Amino acid sequence: WIADHNVLGSVLLPGTGLVELALRAGEEVGCEVLEELTLQAPLVLPDSRGLQLQVLVGASFEDGSRTVSIHSRPEGDPEAP
Repeated sequence: WIADHNVLGSVLLPGTGLVELALRAGEEVGCEVLEELTLQAPLVLPDSRGLQLQVLVGASFEDGSRTVSIHSRPEGDPEAP
């Protein structure tokens, strides 16, 4: 079904997939509500190779909220940011 999310010839991970990643990471640290999601760039899924994802949950603020960031790079490319 993800391959059907094709935009201008590129397969993108739907925003709901990023929401699921953020919510699951938040659950691990007892922060189960996602208040805001800002997408800086679409997550393009490569045709022929894997993708490594890193989900980082920040330290707790005074109000108990946390930041979460999701980073990706092509699998097997240690030089990629």
